Amino acid sequence: MGVKMKLRYAAISMSAALILTSALPISVSATETPRSSQLDWSIPALYTLGHCVSQSDLDCVGSVGIVDESGKYWPGNFSSESFNDSPNDQNGNKQSVGSSQWTVKVGDKNITVGVSPNAETPTHACCSLGDGTLKRFGAIRTFINVDNPLTTKVRFTLRTSWIKPLNVPLYASQASFSESKIAGGRLWTFEGKGTETHGYYSDFAGKLAANKNADWDNTVFYFTIDHAGETDALSPFPKTCSEVGYTGESSNASSAGMPFWDEKSQSLDFAIAAPHASSSGAANIGFFNFWATDAYLDCKWPGNSISKSSSVTVQVFNEDGTAQVAVTSVNHKDGKLFVSATGFHYSSPTIKVTAGSDSTASTPEPTATPTPSPTAAPRKAKTRVCVSLKNSRLTRTLRSTSLKCPAGFKAKG
Repeated sequence: MGVKMKLRYAAISMSAALILTSALPISVSATETPRSSQLDWSIPALYTLGHCVSQSDLDCVGSVGIVDESGKYWPGNFSSESFNDSPNDQNGNKQSVGSSQWTVKVGDKNITVGVSPNAETPTHACCSLGDGTLKRFGAIRTFINVDNPLTTKVRFTLRTSWIKPLNVPLYASQASFSESKIAGGRLWTFEGKGTETHGYYSDFAGKLAANKNADWDNTVFYFTIDHAGETDALSPFPKTCSEVGYTGESSNASSAGMPFWDEKSQSLDFAIAAPHASSSGAANIGFFNFWATDAYLDCKWPGNSISKSSSVTVQVFNEDGTAQVAVTSVNHKDGKLFVSATGFHYSSPTIKVTAGSDSTASTPEPTATPTPSPTAAPRKAKTRVCVSLKNSRLTRTLRSTSLKCPAGFKAKG
């Protein structure tokens, strides 16, 4: 598809992977000690953040609620939290993980929302590089646990002290976020529903090229803040321009690359990929959102034609360069850019953002239901829940004709 970059595979099951409110839980003791006071950010560790006890607390969950179908926000109350200290993991990281539980009364119904903001400290070791050294960087990955995740929109806030955003990937549908400065740190507001994703256990590129059905189907619901460390070595990828801004994305792709500037087409391009069809052969329909500031675009891609344009277009193209049917939207004002594309189909589309309208490749009129054709007849899928061998809170639900749990997981029950 002519993409001059290497795809960065999204970790769908990472283990660590608006109307705003800053309301804090009301059912807490005045003498309660915040969990954040017990956490040491100077060592390699994985901590789950607790709830905020006071308005001045940092590195904690400030509020949790639900947004109903009409857009009304229903605030929740903090119920309980629990955390377990575990032996250091194979890379030497201290581990203290768990979750907080919140009760949200929506009409006459009580809904429980579990929130696990798994914070990887700035020197947390994620993995071993080819030369045997450990790659270290920080992040906060907040996992949401709620009944009916595909239809329940959750909004929550985090109050953070140390994290400096490099990128904000959101693994949720109808996702949005905002960030503002508060005393000593930042207030983050996240919102969205769970989303279905599909992928392969192995040979991603080969199976994708052959239009194979997905090996696994999963529901994901989490929000990430990647940390810009002191150096590139302490960041998940080069921290260029992080001093002036950062990017944010959400999609249901199982593989995504960082955006790049295509000089020939004068476009900001995004390469994403996922199986063309689910494990049962159902068409895999995609969505994609992108957030950035003009200041970041000008720093990252000097001379780009988008940041100063009063008109911005987003289009989706197939591997052969033909335009896909997609519903797109753009909001570009006050130095901020937001683009959205929905209703397109996988395997490996390229999303192009350009200044003005593109007279050479116009986007077709959207239809209510795009109908890509999977390459195999649907097969009846079975269901199995797989539990992580390292963290029993992490699960993967398989809906497939192949019920083999992935490496590092075992069948539940």
